[in-house]
Amino acid sequence: MQEYIGIKTAMPRTTDGILCRQFENNRKCVEFVGNQPLLPKEDDKAPKPGDVVFYGGFEWIVLGKEQYGILVVASEPIARKMFDTGNLPNWKISSLRKYLNRRFLSKIGDSDCLLSFRSNLVSYCYQTDFGVSDDKVFLLSESLFRKYKSLVPSCLWDAWTITPQMTSYVDVRVVLRSGAFGSTSADSFMNIVPCLLLDPAKFEN
Repeated sequence: MQEYIGIKTAMPRTTDGILCRQFENNRKCVEFVGNQPLLPKEDDKAPKPGDVVFYGGFEWIVLGKEQYGILVVASEPIARKMFDTGNLPNWKISSLRKYLNRRFLSKIGDSDCLLSFRSNLVSYCYQTDFGVSDDKVFLLSESLFRKYKSLVPSCLWDAWTITPQMTSYVDVRVVLRSGAFGSTSADSFMNIVPCLLLDPAKFEN
């Protein structure tokens, strides 16, 4: 069983040592053991928005259903990094995308629980030059951040989105400490709040 990293409250254990559910602040917690979620027999169904799942040693908050999967966001920033060391706002060629989909993905484990998510890289100014990007680990776009902001704790603000300000400029859209949206150059340091798309079939019998 994997070690658990960055979890504020340890999951309770049954007498046979298997991790089980807990409720904290009315949030349902689901533990993945190997590639399968461990759910109580009386409630074998996918978690709902606001619930918490544990995958790859990290705690993830369920936001909702997107692209036939369950969209989750890390409950805490995993680091503060540049969006791109070359100061370019294009997610597809960014150093952050490489880090998340190589080093970080290797750390949490690339299993069949994870689906690929297609991000629309349209800019804040509605430019479509950057197209789309398919990733196992990704960031929320500004539009998705706005959609799910009520479920995202304030500790996750001061963070990058995946949305460029303009395709011909160096700025990327960010969520400020105040919760407002703004932009900063791609070589600035901001919180990294990764997202995953979980396969809902893994929550079914």
